[in-house]
Amino acid sequence: MSTEISIGQLISVLTYLTVIMIMLNAGLKFTIRQFTWLWRRPRLLARSLLSVDVLAPTVALAIVLMMLGFIPREVGIGILVMAAAPGAPLVPKIVQQAAGNTLYAVSLMGILSIFAVVTFPVTAYLVLPGGEDVQIDPVEVVRVILVNQLLPLSAGLAARHFWPTLADDLAGPVSKISGYLFPALIIVIILGNLNTMLSFAPISIGVMLAVLLVTLAIGHWLGGPDKRDKEMNPLSTRSALAIMTSFRNSALALLIANINFGAEVIAAVTVYGVLTFAVTIPYVSYMKKKQVVEAKQDLPAGGRDKTTQSDTAKKDSSRRTDTDAA
Repeated sequence: MSTEISIGQLISVLTYLTVIMIMLNAGLKFTIRQFTWLWRRPRLLARSLLSVDVLAPTVALAIVLMMLGFIPREVGIGILVMAAAPGAPLVPKIVQQAAGNTLYAVSLMGILSIFAVVTFPVTAYLVLPGGEDVQIDPVEVVRVILVNQLLPLSAGLAARHFWPTLADDLAGPVSKISGYLFPALIIVIILGNLNTMLSFAPISIGVMLAVLLVTLAIGHWLGGPDKRDKEMNPLSTRSALAIMTSFRNSALALLIANINFGAEVIAAVTVYGVLTFAVTIPYVSYMKKKQVVEAKQDLPAGGRDKTTQSDTAKKDSSRRTDTDAA
């Protein structure tokens, strides 16, 4: 028992440190104008909110209702609790690993985090059984989002805006620390929850995987090219929205599960979170390789195409100098 508690504490500490470093790193890299990048692209913003806040929980509810006779009720509730919680703070780092549009991911995550104060309680009310009896304290929701995401992000943005030299000095070490913490967190989460995962029936795991794969596909589809925005690389936005749609905010989900439900629902939320990594990692690898292949195919097309591809990659990965973008 003491071993399980120590692993749980280690996961909590690692998660807290990793999220803070990822958010601080994002703030140090981007200016305030870059952080509001998505607000100036209303079509992409509308598709993003549709994917993350509407279609993802709707699909999860539909699949759970179809399979309710085959899986325990607690497993279904755990899936729906996760589906109701958008804005996972780890997403920007995962999007970066997929060579996705990190700026887009950070901007969308900030919007989702702010909106979650309203969207999370409303979605939980609509999709959870007995939603009117589920207790969601808006103050606690704000506290979780503020402490874990918005405060370190704001600190980084402030440093970039007021003390750019300091931000440049801090960006390297903070990026390295977050780079070490992130894989360590994944390994500890998987190892720490391996027994819990193995105790779940295959049908329960299958339903979770179905929800994850469908939501990943929805985000990939809606993140496609926008003919009106020539500066965006469609592959990088596809991967970013796909990951943002399938990944849910485990901190918020566990908060509600602890208040309203028993250990079985908490275990289901945990297993769903672990499976999210299992589904996303192959997708990340695939999208990264696909972008490399497409880049190589563009090379013989001539210097102009080569330059365009290079410029697009630079814009999608950083956009540090593009503060006057449309």
